[in-house]
Amino acid sequence: MEIKEKYRILTKLSMPVMISYLAYQLLGFTDILMVGQLGKDAITSVGLALTFFFFIFFPVDGLLESVTILIAKNYGKKDLIMVKKIFKNALVVCVAAGLIAMIAYIPMSFILDKMSQTDEIAKNSKIYLLLSLFGIIPQCATGIINRLFLGCGKTKPIAIFSNMIVIINIILTYCLVFGKLGFPQMGVAGSALGTLIAKLIGFIMAFIYYLKIRRKILNVNEKVKISSNTIKEIMKTGYPVAQTNFIEITAWTVFIAVINKYGSSSMAAHEIGMKIKDIAYLPGSALGIVVTNLAGNFLGEKDYEKVKEYTYAAVKSAVFIMGIFGIIFFIFPHFLVSMFTKDKEVLELGSHILRIMALYQITDAVFIVFKGVLNGINDTKYVRNYILIGSWVIMVPISFILAVVFKLGVIGAWVGLTIYVTVIGMFYFARFRKRYINKFV
Repeated sequence: MEIKEKYRILTKLSMPVMISYLAYQLLGFTDILMVGQLGKDAITSVGLALTFFFFIFFPVDGLLESVTILIAKNYGKKDLIMVKKIFKNALVVCVAAGLIAMIAYIPMSFILDKMSQTDEIAKNSKIYLLLSLFGIIPQCATGIINRLFLGCGKTKPIAIFSNMIVIINIILTYCLVFGKLGFPQMGVAGSALGTLIAKLIGFIMAFIYYLKIRRKILNVNEKVKISSNTIKEIMKTGYPVAQTNFIEITAWTVFIAVINKYGSSSMAAHEIGMKIKDIAYLPGSALGIVVTNLAGNFLGEKDYEKVKEYTYAAVKSAVFIMGIFGIIFFIFPHFLVSMFTKDKEVLELGSHILRIMALYQITDAVFIVFKGVLNGINDTKYVRNYILIGSWVIMVPISFILAVVFKLGVIGAWVGLTIYVTVIGMFYFARFRKRYINKFV
């Protein structure tokens, strides 16, 4: 296959996914941008709440990553009955996992009380977390529908609905945070409520469209039932990914606790930096998801050479695009942070963080894509094990030592994170090469 054709296909598949993920990132980006007008304590409240939301959400989302792996593999085999069965049973798993995840609010609220520096921060962060958790089921269900569309090559609906969610979220968040167009002024709580409503509307639109085109993408008349065996297969495939996400988010929560130790200015600067970084993260994330799907397809077809070719093409694309963002972060950090806040201390810290993130972009691109392809070839246990080692042997200890022992604060913590991503990305690259040489056996 010609080189240009590979990049054309990657672009065609990744652009709608990127736009979809941009939509979800813009939900958080919009929240921070608007809440930032309320002061650094409001930003800190959202940052803490989102940390614990992702602590709960990521393991659930990881469990459902099995849908990507299994649909891609069975679609590659042309087994549409199995694709339909996986999709239907995954929605059941989604609802059950989402309900369990919402119960986690009880212990999380107590931890937020302990971590918050003021009663106002504690109150706002708990309200934001509670409203965010109500959105877990519709967000995960939308994710399952999108994974089906991606696996079947229908990527345009993903982008269309995602853009609509962003528009709805921006309007609602603005009205509810500041009390515009007759809506009550709710501050931080309004930001969470606007995002929740946008997610619910997004799920309804995606599901209605699925009902409309399901016969085209799953051209089988056979009815499928809820099956304990299929649910077990979904759980078995997704469990290592859920473990990986849990390990990673647990280490990340400790990482946030180290940053939070240095006060609301450090926490606000970190949260602003993260929201800016998340935009640069999108191309790598989209390419990682696409290569997960393509690897599953090609393994189903037993076309091992294509797995290698598309993986390396995806890595090169991710490095190039994220590298450009890195240059922008390094040259214009003050301008980017000033979009969110005018606080001088937050501006200075945020600018330093963005310059570290500039160096982080290249290694993060490698890390993301090779992690995606290893999941796609069902090497999920290896991914989990190295996340475990990297998080608790590299990231947490080095971040703590640099931040606390060497008194570098939030800057030292981010240097530790960069070292972790670089080292584990190299291990993932080496693992992929070994698996390819052995024909993924």
